[in-house]
Amino acid sequence: MHVAVMGAGYAGLVTGAGLSDLGLMATCVDINEGKVRQLAEGKLPIFEPGLEELVRRNTQAGRQRTDIGGRRSPRHLSSNGPRSEEHRTRLPAPPNGADLSSLEQRPEKM
Repeated sequence: MHVAVMGAGYAGLVTGAGLSDLGLMATCVDINEGKVRQLAEGKLPIFEPGLEELVRRNTQAGRQRTDIGGRRSPRHLSSNGPRSEEHRTRLPAPPNGADLSSLEQRPEKM
């Protein structure tokens, strides 16, 4: 099964790493090109104990990848590439409370 996780931050990257470690194909899609570039270089934009090893192992095994969302369609969501059977959305978790503006914008950006 291929799962698309919208977001590559604390919730999205951890979810994608966990799902890929269970044997699923997981792609974390993020609109932040800098974050996606960091992950492509093997650098994590966040810290969670054990996450770096999970991401490294599953990326090397081909079960986890990261793609850019936004104006261009990610390969796994487009009509000309493999399709995801499941989609998970992760929202930014600001320290001052819930900001749902990204949820309202998500359909337009994807």
